[in-house]
Amino acid sequence: MGKPDWNNGVIESRTWDSMRGAWAFAVFWILCTSPVLFFIEGMWKREGTGIIGILAFLILPLSGIALVLRAVKLTKQWKCFGRITLTMNPFPGSIDGEIGGEVTIEMPYDPNIIYEVSLSCIYSHKERSFDGDYNRRENLIWHETGYGKSEPRAKGHVVQFLFETSADLPLTDKQDKSNYHLWRVTIQADSPRGPLYQVFEIPVIAIGGRSAGLQTNSAEYFPQGDSSRAVEQLLPLTRTGNLTQFYYPMFRNLPRNLILIFGAIGAVILLLFLWSEITIFGLFAFPYYVAFSLVILVCFIVVLWVLYGVFNSLEVILDGRYLRTKRRVLGMTLRSKAVPYEEITEIKIEKGTVFKSEDEIEMDYHIQAHSADKTLVLAEFIRAPRQATMVKEYFEEILAVDNSSA
Repeated sequence: MGKPDWNNGVIESRTWDSMRGAWAFAVFWILCTSPVLFFIEGMWKREGTGIIGILAFLILPLSGIALVLRAVKLTKQWKCFGRITLTMNPFPGSIDGEIGGEVTIEMPYDPNIIYEVSLSCIYSHKERSFDGDYNRRENLIWHETGYGKSEPRAKGHVVQFLFETSADLPLTDKQDKSNYHLWRVTIQADSPRGPLYQVFEIPVIAIGGRSAGLQTNSAEYFPQGDSSRAVEQLLPLTRTGNLTQFYYPMFRNLPRNLILIFGAIGAVILLLFLWSEITIFGLFAFPYYVAFSLVILVCFIVVLWVLYGVFNSLEVILDGRYLRTKRRVLGMTLRSKAVPYEEITEIKIEKGTVFKSEDEIEMDYHIQAHSADKTLVLAEFIRAPRQATMVKEYFEEILAVDNSSA
C-alpha cells in the first residue's frame, strides 16, 4: 500500500526517523563547517578583514548549533513518550467520508491534558531553483484542526479523533514519482512529561468510508464545554465591567519570526561581506555594487517587516456601543480606529501567512470587521478554517452583524 506500516492500519510516529535524521544531519553539518573556525584567528590578524567578514564565515558553523538543538528536542520527545502509534479507523482514510483513529500513548491518563489534532492534505513537488538544481516543495491543499478525545486504557490512554472530508480532495499518491499528494496527522499537547508533538503520514485511498465506533467530530468537539466557551479560550479575552478586551501582545508569534529574523540577518551579513569584496572585479565592479545593494536593501526590508511582526501588539475593545482597535509598536501607538456597532456591515475571514516546518504546514487566518470606510482586525493567527469560522460567528453574534446577505 505504499509503506510497510500501512498494511495493517497501525502507523508509527515519525519521531524516531526524524530524530535519527536530525542527529545525522547535525553531525555531518558540523564536520563539514567546523574547519572554518581554524581560519578565524588568521582572518582577525590579517589587515583589511573586518568584523563583517568574520561574521560571514561564522554563519555556517554557528548554524550547526540550531541543528543540534533540534536533534536534542526530538530526542527528548522520544525519551519522554517512547513508541507512539496511530490505529486508523476507518482504514484506509477516505475522501467524501471520514478520516479518524486512535493514538496510543503509554502515559497515565490525565483528563486535564488537552490534545490538539490537525489533518493536512499536502502537494509535494519538485521545483527548479535558480542554480538549476531541483528542490522538493510542499504546498498546503487542505487543513483542519480540532481536539482529540482522550480515554483511559490498561496501558496509558488513547486519543481519538475524527474528521469529515469532502469529495473534491485528492487521494494519496504513490511517492515513487516527482509530484504527489500526501496526508498527515499531527497531535500535540502540554503534558506533565513535557510538550508532546507527533506526526503521522497516513494513507487516504478510499472514497465514502465511515468510521466504525468513532462518532465525535474533532472539529466540533471541545474538551472544556460548549462552543462559545471554547471560542473564548482561543482568544486572549478579559472582561472588566461592560468592557470586553482582546489583547494580542508583542512576541506572540516569536518562534516563527525568529527563523525569519536570523535568516534575513545572516543573509545581510553575508551580502555585506561580498559587497566589500567586489573590488576584485576592478573596472567591472559597478554592476555588482548595484546588484548587491538592491539585494541587501530587500533583505533589510524583510528584517524590518519581521521585526514589526515581533514587536507589534493589538488591542481590541468592545464597550457595547463602539468597536475600538489600537495597534502599537514597542508600546507606541501606530494607529487607532473606532466604529459604532451599527456601522459594521460585515465580518470576514482573511487568509494570513503560511508557515512551513519539516513535518507540518499551517496557514493562519485573521478575522476582520468592515464598515463603509474602515477595516478593523478582530483576531489574528487562528490556525484552522473551522476555528476561524467559529470566531467569525462569535463576533457576528456579539456585534449583531448579519452576514446572510453578504
